[in-house]
Amino acid sequence: MSSVDVSGSVAESELELSGLITGLGWSHTLTIELRDQEKKPVVALESGQAVKFEFSEERYCIGSRPPGSSSLIPCPAGAVDIAGSQCEACFAAALMLPCLRCDGSYCRNQARRDDCVQPDNHILYLASFGYADIKVGVARVSRRVERLTEQGALLGLIVARADGQIIRRYESTIKRFGVADKKTTREKLLSLDRRYDQQLLLEELYEKLFQLKERMRANWIEPEAVFVESRLAIELEHPPRLISAPGLKIEGTVLGLAGQLILIDDGSQVVAVEGPSLVGRRSGPGESGAGSYQLGIF
Repeated sequence: MSSVDVSGSVAESELELSGLITGLGWSHTLTIELRDQEKKPVVALESGQAVKFEFSEERYCIGSRPPGSSSLIPCPAGAVDIAGSQCEACFAAALMLPCLRCDGSYCRNQARRDDCVQPDNHILYLASFGYADIKVGVARVSRRVERLTEQGALLGLIVARADGQIIRRYESTIKRFGVADKKTTREKLLSLDRRYDQQLLLEELYEKLFQLKERMRANWIEPEAVFVESRLAIELEHPPRLISAPGLKIEGTVLGLAGQLILIDDGSQVVAVEGPSLVGRRSGPGESGAGSYQLGIF
């Protein structure tokens, strides 16, 4: 068995954001992509970081990345006040919806088929979010560690490898066996106030893998364990309160990162902000309209 550790680091200076937030990613820690008038900076958000955030109530379309392009093209219509981070036209231009619905039975998106159907370029993982709390998922080989980290898992086990369509087929089969393929924000929040024995969690993943091997054939590989230390290091007495992004204004210290949940100690309590809910919002002094944070539904 091989294993990988994913650790965070501590930053000391106060972080302020300025510009339109166009995306989130993981590269050792959570990174925030911004677009302003002159450049497209990427800002790293780390545990221990002092932050001062103000976000707009309005949500702006971030544009789209057409197939075969790594560049984000701004929204031609400059759409504002939308429900998500992309307007309908830009979401359609990205040609991602068929892939999001893929179950591996057949290719639903010929425009992206060449990028997906390459030998052994995807992996299947089992991820633990707590005792008897296992999720199945898919990732590109090159992003297997980042994918587990951004999911907010405690640890994961990489168990199979094939092209994207075949791996999706494995995932769909395992889902039919009763293994979840999604975790809600509420479920992730409720798991944050407990400490876990890593060895017991790993044993549960191996037991689930053994059960799956008994029931299905797949391109199984030597399991690779991935321990998400940034998630395992979080210690809370109570689950944090989820706060909503529109008009958010908050100042405090980043206590930890549970996937794309940003845990902030504002001096009186620990609150959680969903990173994806910030995408499409403008950030900077005077952007917030609420004056303080709003409690999300939890």
